Amino acid sequence: MSEKDYYELLEVDKNIAQKLKEGNYDLVKEDIAAVKKAAGDTLVKVIFETCLLSKEEIVKVRLEEATKSAKLIGAEYYNLGIDDMFIHKDYDLAVKRVSDIIRKTKPDFIITQRDDDYMIDHNIVNEIVFDASMAATVYHYPTEHPEYPVFDKFTPIYMMENVRQIGAFPEEFVDITDEIETKIQMYLQHKSQIEWLDVHDNQDVSENIKVFGRARGIQTDVKYAEGFTLLKRAGHIPTKRYLP
Repeated sequence: MSEKDYYELLEVDKNIAQKLKEGNYDLVKEDIAAVKKAAGDTLVKVIFETCLLSKEEIVKVRLEEATKSAKLIGAEYYNLGIDDMFIHKDYDLAVKRVSDIIRKTKPDFIITQRDDDYMIDHNIVNEIVFDASMAATVYHYPTEHPEYPVFDKFTPIYMMENVRQIGAFPEEFVDITDEIETKIQMYLQHKSQIEWLDVHDNQDVSENIKVFGRARGIQTDVKYAEGFTLLKRAGHIPTKRYLP
């Protein structure tokens, strides 16, 4: 390969990141094939140094992934439209939007995150959900959807376990043996999150789902299980079991 060819191929290589972002996979394959043809019998190593996605692109990708995940179980996905790591600054807006979702869906119970997880968004969501469950029952509380009637009862709130099951031992357990593969498939829809967690946290979460599910299963004499803890606040303590 001549020096001229080398620089021409480098120029082609600069455009690969943009072609990947645009979904032009055939063009990317053609570029790599051209490099291989020029290299002959020489081993070719291809490294993609893709540019970071813009905020708008990340939002679009994450919305699509979450929607696909929800569809696997016939669920409807709602997004609050609040940026990661800034939910504490938009606390009142988040409470308002969650209360609207509660008024619209009228849940029998709510599952949310604990307040002792590893990042601020997860911890604050616990408070937002509790405050929203109260706000949804108050007639004069502001709403973005006046067509949703005020909810007429407090809702039992259960906290899922935090990342890596660090914290208090759960109080109630659910056998998820028949659902474990569906749970993993739902997680696998979040491809951009998987890639980020692999790099940032060195975590294979799909493996963690099975490992931690198996641990709770051993404790409860089933193959796989999940643990939950009731959020104990006045008006939110039921006299019957709501979890399946």
